[in-house]
Amino acid sequence: MSDFPEGASRRDLLIGGAALAAAQGFATVAFGRSGAAPVAELAEADMVLAEAGAANAPKVGAKEGLKASAYLSSDDPFVAQDADLARAVQELKSDRRFSVLDLEGRTIALDRTLDIDDGDGNPFSKPLKIVNGTLIPSDKWQDPDAPLVRFFSSSKQRVARWGLEGIKMKCLNRASAIFIDGGYVNMRFRFLDLDDPARFGIRTRVGDSTGSDLRVEHCDITSNSADKLASKRVLIGLDLSSDNDGKVFGNRIQKARTAIKGPIGSFMISHNHFWQGSDVGLPRTDRTPVLHFGARSTNIVAVNYIDNGVTVLEEGLGGSGETRTMGFCQFISNIFTLAESDEKGTYISIKPAAAGRGLANMIIIGNQIRNIGSKGEKVTRPFSVDTSAGGHVNTALGSNIRIEDNYFWGKVQPQSSRVEKFIELTGKKSYPVDVTGQTPFDLDADVVTQIGVRAEADPGSVWYKRAAGRRGTLQVANPVNGKVYLALTVNAAGLFG
Repeated sequence: MSDFPEGASRRDLLIGGAALAAAQGFATVAFGRSGAAPVAELAEADMVLAEAGAANAPKVGAKEGLKASAYLSSDDPFVAQDADLARAVQELKSDRRFSVLDLEGRTIALDRTLDIDDGDGNPFSKPLKIVNGTLIPSDKWQDPDAPLVRFFSSSKQRVARWGLEGIKMKCLNRASAIFIDGGYVNMRFRFLDLDDPARFGIRTRVGDSTGSDLRVEHCDITSNSADKLASKRVLIGLDLSSDNDGKVFGNRIQKARTAIKGPIGSFMISHNHFWQGSDVGLPRTDRTPVLHFGARSTNIVAVNYIDNGVTVLEEGLGGSGETRTMGFCQFISNIFTLAESDEKGTYISIKPAAAGRGLANMIIIGNQIRNIGSKGEKVTRPFSVDTSAGGHVNTALGSNIRIEDNYFWGKVQPQSSRVEKFIELTGKKSYPVDVTGQTPFDLDADVVTQIGVRAEADPGSVWYKRAAGRRGTLQVANPVNGKVYLALTVNAAGLFG
């Protein structure tokens, strides 16, 4: 329905639309049954506006802001066809004034991928944003690997600034959602609901030619797959397969095989909820990772709820090549859980592909780490090295590693209330981890001059230090009932074995 007064003539509506666009400094296209407004109508609106004056334009509040409802008739159907959307996008390409495409709550059935590209190697002169509507694959859709929307810029000189906001994509497991296919682009995705994508929610193209800044904020990516095992699912929520930077903030990605896969990116990942599902398989160390990073990703993972999933840093992921050192990520103040895991369960795993690899610049601080469900009370190797690819870590190559103030819970509360409390520092409620013979990532205790100090007043306080003259052993001060909390700070080279 139009936001303009009932009984307004086409001429009045054109006045209102043009006045609104002029007042905002750029124009907006909305569309319905007949497609986008022809350029001729816009020219007519300009002439009428000059003739009548901006004072004749109807008053539109700030919240309605950029709706050019003048270009729509009141009897537009609820479901439009992809040809209408294609015509609207063509108008955006042909007139550089347009920068917002408002779907005005309509549902568009797409027969094929909607391509948003610069066409001639020159990106739009102003940001392009598509807002407020629903996209679905039509009955003619056949390719589950094809996205509903594809963005592409061929320019390497100018930045294409594009985005989606308030868009719902009901993919019906027949189509994927969004593909960023190269170019130099700044992408903004906010308040998207990507329901049941077939292969990926948001994907970037493999290759160095894609130098994009990507922000994904307050989005919901959900799989309705019937597969109970994450390893049998195919959906990757965010497949960041190129050299991207950006921010992943406040999203929920659930029941995907992997929430985020990113070989070589640099992302700030915070305030998200990643949930692989309640049935991800039998307890084992080789679970399908919920976060899957390359060996040299420089991501900061902070204040997330990583629910029933393992994080893996893998050398060679996505063709990122071999490296002498691995690590480089920071994990700060997250909640990690594993369900039904035995003592071999692990939360963060390093997977080298060759011999003699080292770890560097890894920080794991202040995380709440919990084993939940009816099985498993003790996790002996929460941070581990996976040698299944034939590689191992060299003790002489470790540097700048900090692992401290992480709290470990066992089965101390019902699963339904597992996040109501972080930790109670009493011998009865908190979960002590017996690290006898085990250290994070196979840490060689003999080469460590000091590993962490915690306040003596804490019931679980512990001070690890090297036992002089005794190789490969740890001397523990002030244990609680023979057990200690895992709270390590490592400030020396040559730590990992």
